[in-house]
Amino acid sequence: MNRLFACLLAFILVPALPLGAQEAAPLTKIKIVTTISPLFDFAREVRGRYSEVVLLFPPGVDPHSLEPTLDDSARQSL
Repeated sequence: MNRLFACLLAFILVPALPLGAQEAAPLTKIKIVTTISPLFDFAREVRGRYSEVVLLFPPGVDPHSLEPTLDDSARQSL
């Protein structure tokens, strides 16, 4: 019984072993553009170093009264 169990266990576990060293794919950073500071802080804390977080409007500006410029549009494009 023990020999049968060991053979079955080996049969199940051997294919799960890695055959060779695999290189990890480099992480590409995702660009996140936010409009207001709370969303900027949230995205920066959640994604951290794995993304580039950009704040579209300066801190302290009312987003309802600010008109985006062409430079703002260029910053949010990839």
